[in-house]
Parts: sequence; C-alpha cells; structure tokens
Amino acid sequence: MPKLDHHFTSEGAIIDAFSRTLLEVYRLAREEPLERFLETMLECIQAMIPFKSAWWGRGSEITLVWTHFCRHLIAI
Repeated sequence: MPKLDHHFTSEGAIIDAFSRTLLEVYRLAREEPLERFLETMLECIQAMIPFKSAWWGRGSEITLVWTHFCRHLIAI
C-alpha cells in the first residue's frame, strides 16, 4: 500500500496521491481475498485520510427497512 506524506506541496500532488490510492483499492478488489478486502482497503485509505475509527458497510433498503449484508469495523 502506498505510504503518503500528508504535507502535500501542490494540488497536483494531492490528485496524484488520490489517484495512487484509488488504483491500489482497485488492485485490492481484484487480488485480495474477500474475507480480507474491507480491512485491507480501509488500511489503504487510511494512508491518505487519517482516521482513528471507521465503519464500512453494504446493504439495501427493502420495504423501508435497511438490511446489512456485510460490515467491517475499525476501533469501534
């Protein structure tokens, strides 16, 4: 995963860092086992957007009731 310096010197550097992170997420989607994808993807994003905790989930609304299909928690 790319390690990023959070002291960007230009807008171009920010866009470049975002692009590298997004490409890494796409790579992880293809190569990482499903059981580890959410954890690994959040670690990758955390390199660019520092956070102490996170909730990532996926679900759908069926008859006004949300159903969660999967989720991943970090420090929650």
